[in-house]
Amino acid sequence: MIDKIEIHQSLFDSAASTKPAKTGPAHTDNSTDVTFHLDNADLINKALQIPESDPLHVERARQLLLSGQLESPENFLEAAQNLYDCGV
Repeated sequence: MIDKIEIHQSLFDSAASTKPAKTGPAHTDNSTDVTFHLDNADLINKALQIPESDPLHVERARQLLLSGQLESPENFLEAAQNLYDCGV
């Protein structure tokens, strides 16, 4: 049988919860440099080289998606492989 728990009764050992966490000594060496340089120029140049989408190809792809013709295990596997290969 489960004992009745009073509203003000602590469920945890109060002595354990008031103990400070054990940590190592504080580091006093402030000479560490944590800055970094991020260069996005290469990513931007790659994005600019992507050709424009052909509206006819986009419309054909939309029609194929709506018709369900692309829904096959083989197409799902190929799409997943393409996503993996592209790092998405």
